[in-house]
Amino acid sequence: MEPILEGKLVLDSARVAAFLVLAISVPLSQNQNGQNIPPRLFSYAVTLLGRISSALREVVDQDTLFAYLSQCSRSSTCGTEVELSLLPVVDEAVLTHSRKDVNGPVGVPMLQTGNETSKVQPVISCELEDLATSIVECQADELDEVMKSVNLIIARARDAWLLVQSRCTNVAVRALRDCKRELAMLTSASLESAGILAFTLQYLQVMKLFAKIWEHIVWKIRSDETGGLEYLFGKLDVRLRELRYRYIGFSKEEELHVLELIVVACLLRLSKVEICCSPATMKKLSAIISHIEILNDKGPIEPSNILMDAKKIVHEIESSKAGISCSLFLITNLVDFFTLKLFSLCSRVRHINAELDIPGNDSENPLPFVSGLPVAIPLDITLYNVSSKNRLWLTIRMSQESTQFVFLDLNLLGGCNEIKKFTFMAPFYRTPKARSFSSWIGIGMECALEDCHLVKHCGGPKRELVYLCQEKEVHLCLVRRD
Repeated sequence: MEPILEGKLVLDSARVAAFLVLAISVPLSQNQNGQNIPPRLFSYAVTLLGRISSALREVVDQDTLFAYLSQCSRSSTCGTEVELSLLPVVDEAVLTHSRKDVNGPVGVPMLQTGNETSKVQPVISCELEDLATSIVECQADELDEVMKSVNLIIARARDAWLLVQSRCTNVAVRALRDCKRELAMLTSASLESAGILAFTLQYLQVMKLFAKIWEHIVWKIRSDETGGLEYLFGKLDVRLRELRYRYIGFSKEEELHVLELIVVACLLRLSKVEICCSPATMKKLSAIISHIEILNDKGPIEPSNILMDAKKIVHEIESSKAGISCSLFLITNLVDFFTLKLFSLCSRVRHINAELDIPGNDSENPLPFVSGLPVAIPLDITLYNVSSKNRLWLTIRMSQESTQFVFLDLNLLGGCNEIKKFTFMAPFYRTPKARSFSSWIGIGMECALEDCHLVKHCGGPKRELVYLCQEKEVHLCLVRRD
């Protein structure tokens, strides 16, 4: 077994994946040719536990496979010394033991082949702390590989932007699509790497929208499609809001880069007179400039030229009697000379995310309700990287015009952890006079730094929401009078 590239194993290679499965399959098939498999290979296999256990699900369960890989990664040899006769059956008490419990030593279970006549053999005693350390090291190696790949993709996105500025928009969009396909090949075995991949995907989507809008405004292509341009601006606003609020752990450089993209989006809107909403966009632009000044007060930063020029333009427009129109030529020139900065993403970025499930509910098993009376909807909710400072809302809607908001008080629900799971009974008050109906439930988070006067909901959020998960459809059926 030889490394593929410069002494390293590339985990997204089909060849390495095949070797990992082969290394595990050798003892299962009682083959004696696996004695030279290096323990390092099993260490890499631990980071791909989900994919490998899926391939071997008919032979061994995931918990047993996890224990087996962990032992092999610490063994000096594998193969004839780990024969089938030495593989004991996993005790049920060990399987129920949490992997994260490192308070004391236990025996590490070996692989069970499903042979009912196999005898229980003594397990090799080891410290769970050593096991946890091994897993952490594997995850750190995997995160390093993900970070290298992600920063290469971000650099390629910057190169694609240079193509946009050279009037090669179609070529740039294809390059960004290639970046997305390459990103999809990367796998994540931890919350850290999952957050990095999610941010990078969203960043690529933002750059693709910028490329299409640039084609409309700067190069004056498809200038008659104002409705389509407004649609692109709407999508861009949502994506930029998510980039700013759904990720935490930014360095100052990364936060400044996101703010710079928001500034450019505002300037692009202002340069398109027929669709711009001058007061709202100017207010947003002024707020971003003020936030950048606050960042500068906390520590020295080097804002780009476009941020400095945008600050001057805001001051000029606010002091001008003619309003926005007198500075349109300045805004257009500023946008023309915008250059995307190259930056490196750090591994501290975390993704604020949520999972929502309505157990046992579908079109064949609707929830009962009585018309005109409230109904309780049981929800299984999982939150990731949500703090007590975040204001979360459940949105229950029957249409775009009819939405009910339910506040999720995280302090009453037991505080906040990196991962928090709980069951919540969501009250829905607007039950219609119908035999059955469906509604859609989502989880939104208030954008803390947005203007609280732009959104007005009676009994709902005061600011714009970013949604942490896809909406789930809930089915309800009228209770019959039998």
